[in-house]
Amino acid sequence: MFPAHGTVFVLTWFGVGPTPIPILSFFNLPLIYILVRKSPTLINLPLLLALISGAALAHNEPTTSPMESYFENFTILSIIGASIAFVTLVPMVLTKYLTIKLNDRFGNFTHNVNSRLMFPVIWTVTWSLFRRYSPLGSWGDWSYTIDNSGYTGDPIVQIASIGGLSAINLFLALWMQVISDFLILRHRINKTSHNIILDEETPLISHPTSTNNDNLNVYKEDLKTNYYLRMGMLFGILSCFVIGSYRLSNIESSFNSTQTEEVGCVLPSYGTTIDEMFKKTVTLVSNFQSKIVLWSESAVTLETDSEYKKLIETAYDHTNKYRFYLGLAYIVHNGTKKKNMLTFIGNNRTLFEYEKTHPVPLVESYSIESGPGYLSTVKIESLKREKGQSEGLNLNVSGAICLDMDFPELLGQAASANLILSPAQTWSAHVGLQHLKMSSVRAVENGYWILRCDGGGASGLIDPYGRIRHVQIASNNHVNLYSWEVPFSEEKIKTYYASYGEATVWGAFGLLVFCELAWYFSWKYAEKDMNHVTSKTKLLIEDGQRYLEKKYDEIFDVEELPPNIPQFWQLLFTKKEAYLFYHKTRIFFKVILLHMDKDEIIAKKLQEEEEKEFGLLKLKRFQEESDSLELALKLQAEDYLQTKENNNEDFDPSDPNPDLHRLFLAFNQQYFWGQLSSVEVRWSKKMTLCAGLCVYQSGGYICIRMSEPLLKFRPQSDMIDTLLHEMIHAYLFVTHNIQDRSGHGPEFHKHMHRINAAAGTNITVYHDFHDEVDYYKTHMWKCNGPCQHNPPYYGIVKRSMNRKPQKADPWFETHQETCGGTFIKISEPPKKEEHPEKKERKGKKSKRKIENEISKDNVTLDKWNDERRNEKDPNKKARNILDYFESSVVKQGSDINTPIQIFDDETVKSCGNITLNDKALSFEISSTVQCPICGDNSIKADEINEHIDLCIQIE
Repeated sequence: MFPAHGTVFVLTWFGVGPTPIPILSFFNLPLIYILVRKSPTLINLPLLLALISGAALAHNEPTTSPMESYFENFTILSIIGASIAFVTLVPMVLTKYLTIKLNDRFGNFTHNVNSRLMFPVIWTVTWSLFRRYSPLGSWGDWSYTIDNSGYTGDPIVQIASIGGLSAINLFLALWMQVISDFLILRHRINKTSHNIILDEETPLISHPTSTNNDNLNVYKEDLKTNYYLRMGMLFGILSCFVIGSYRLSNIESSFNSTQTEEVGCVLPSYGTTIDEMFKKTVTLVSNFQSKIVLWSESAVTLETDSEYKKLIETAYDHTNKYRFYLGLAYIVHNGTKKKNMLTFIGNNRTLFEYEKTHPVPLVESYSIESGPGYLSTVKIESLKREKGQSEGLNLNVSGAICLDMDFPELLGQAASANLILSPAQTWSAHVGLQHLKMSSVRAVENGYWILRCDGGGASGLIDPYGRIRHVQIASNNHVNLYSWEVPFSEEKIKTYYASYGEATVWGAFGLLVFCELAWYFSWKYAEKDMNHVTSKTKLLIEDGQRYLEKKYDEIFDVEELPPNIPQFWQLLFTKKEAYLFYHKTRIFFKVILLHMDKDEIIAKKLQEEEEKEFGLLKLKRFQEESDSLELALKLQAEDYLQTKENNNEDFDPSDPNPDLHRLFLAFNQQYFWGQLSSVEVRWSKKMTLCAGLCVYQSGGYICIRMSEPLLKFRPQSDMIDTLLHEMIHAYLFVTHNIQDRSGHGPEFHKHMHRINAAAGTNITVYHDFHDEVDYYKTHMWKCNGPCQHNPPYYGIVKRSMNRKPQKADPWFETHQETCGGTFIKISEPPKKEEHPEKKERKGKKSKRKIENEISKDNVTLDKWNDERRNEKDPNKKARNILDYFESSVVKQGSDINTPIQIFDDETVKSCGNITLNDKALSFEISSTVQCPICGDNSIKADEINEHIDLCIQIE
């Protein structure tokens, strides 16, 4: 049995802990249960040691341990491993003990259906008690070995919305029971056939056994009797997948029309002061419009009451001035021990205070006192994001600190909340990621968002379905700022667990116990009637099976062939083969004839049949898909890569003229499996802030734009990295419909690391072309208000386009409220000398310039242009505009004989002066206008609005 114990050791080592392999628990737990049931004694020492050592190694973090010495670290790991091992084995051993005792008393109890529900009940109760009374809460629970990380979540974890972790433990217990029953009974039938005497459970004491034949009959009868019970258990397991998949399928559709708010984290580095924390908080609010900001756990330490009062007053001032909500996380002295506090402030007042209830054992328990264990929930109103919005969004907010998130009953107190603030401070990225995954189950249980800000591990944002929307690993070298957009909704996601807790699980157990008792007493006091009922039920099931088999035979064996099938085929095939051939051929033609000519496909099909008959069929790509655009692109890309290999030419990093489109075709086939055939890629001459941009539009249109101004200064390797970066965004949209370009989550990082490893590229999340970006920012404005003295910008705005700061900028309104100054242009690039021909063409004034000059005398062309837009006769047009000038000038008291020169001198030479008395013979109105953003004066008047929107987007 020792090889089996070694297997348990390996599966436990890699199947639990901060970074488990999720699927291993589905093999490990049934194996452990089988070893317990097959053991001749209750205490299986090798199995216990394998579990303890495997669980201890799984939680080992030698490089970032919170303890100061190796001995202390070893002690903690041993305690964790022993706790997990004992709680895992206790329900299994207890089930075996009770089964043996009940067998001795009642006889063959294990062959009754009651024994199949004993282990799931004991397993679920044991782990429920462990979570309630363990100082580590639910840490170590096997339920967390099911992976719930990433953007998609896990269907099995969704059943936590019904019964919490107890529902997941029930799922695992049913799985262990079904697998172990099947394997043990099958094994014993085979062994008994070879005259080996075994019992259902290996006894602790000897008791009479029947003959081998009797044992064999008992095992076969047990498999037959419990067949439908096991089918019911498997049906329950499949139901878990159905429920979870249904919940996850409704995620995107439920968030499409909800209001979004920005939330953010401020994570301090070593030695960060209170003033620096507030300064970074203001930066997060001002630059990213974060309305709810949270500090990480114990961000600052307060020694005296005066420091505490100063902290709260400063928070009042900042939240009132910048109109946001702030979660302060700090340590404050309280006699011999300290308090680990979370204070939520907004609207110039303290909304709630929370003290950490469960300090980390051995690490914090000696210096941090425990809180009262009560969560407060407050209602806040988020700020209006749009002018037309009548009111803000009402949200319920609560909070808990770090390890408190691992206590489901404590977090159940805030079941009515929309958002949970969770400051944390873990000692490694692996432990932080494990805490984040465990917190995601709290979100599934209660249906709320969780904002976790971890100063030493993994910070992230979790949605009500447990999906980890964003995750970031903190760095202790500098202060970290994170900001994420949250689609809040006042209509909270409702769950059974939030309303009833674990009562749904125990209610289901109660119902099963009632059914089992009814079954037991029915057999005991009405055996004759039960035999009649069960026999009739078995006959009905057997009749149903025979009916289905008959229908199957009628379909594939008995059904007559259509009369139009030639007798020739009936001579070559049996009736069944001819029928199958007929129907397969008919389906084949129906599908293919939608795309190809009927005669051509019939000829092709006959040719294939002939080649199959003589074994000469050879599949050739260019014959089957010669007209396919996708194949053409694929062949072109492969030819390009093959040419490079044959010529021993790698991509030259210094190539000044890279072929963008050929690179795109090659990368699409080599790294994205040809999924981006419908994506457009092109250069952009106006992008000066970002090196690349992936644009999504309605109808599924995707365009990748590459910045020609920025990348022309860089080697080809940077252009390749940028192109692959944007292709990853396009691939995620095509395959996963992920179009949040600002979110570089786990899926993006997975493909980024995959391509970097395969191609040797250096794809990153953000580019470092800062010098190139600054090169194009040649238009500068400076504010004359108070902000010109404030770092880091000192009131200076740099831009690549000649567009003065205005209301279209998201920060402009805040600037006007806090500063109120005016931006004055202080620098611009020298004007380029125009080509003589272009200068001569620009001599003709545009329609807008004419209107501006005439407007000085309140003479405009708008009214005339609207009334005479459809006039076709040029003489009538000239007559009408001159009449309009005449009437407008007379109103101003001007001399009607004074000539009005509409065009400049160059135009006069060709068109002449237009006077009111002479009634000019011709005039000219330009149909183009000048863009106020980029300065282009060749924009059509009816396209100016779309052009301005595009300029603002690129800017």
